[in-house]
Amino acid sequence: MKGINPRKHKVKIVDGKVVFLDRFSFDQEIKKHEGRNAWLTIGGRRTDTRSLNQNAYYWGVIVDMLGKYLGYFPDEIHAVLKQKFLPAKTVVLKDEEIVIPESTAKLDTTQFEEYLESIRVWAARDLNFVIPSPNE
Repeated sequence: MKGINPRKHKVKIVDGKVVFLDRFSFDQEIKKHEGRNAWLTIGGRRTDTRSLNQNAYYWGVIVDMLGKYLGYFPDEIHAVLKQKFLPAKTVVLKDEEIVIPESTAKLDTTQFEEYLESIRVWAARDLNFVIPSPNE
């Protein structure tokens, strides 16, 4: 689909039918393609990235408490936690392999909560350090 700049239109599926959340915008887009071949793509449900509350809890509680407890600056403990608990990809640069952990910003709310829980369990089990849950 080189050269195609697709437009996205939010829809909701109700009783097996497509309901456009902005039908006027969709109709205007369709008019632009009158008489031409076009592609219509249906995508899955979008998962939201980590929430602002999750991110605030991560930096304000987990990173802050662990950093102080272990003697690291926030960016340092964040790098350690990503390296320890997130999947990584290997990039080959010339003849050198570099391992890059996934970004926490790309995690959805469920993945981010799993990441947080892994850190809390590790801290309690291996460091004998209890990190309070968000609701505590």
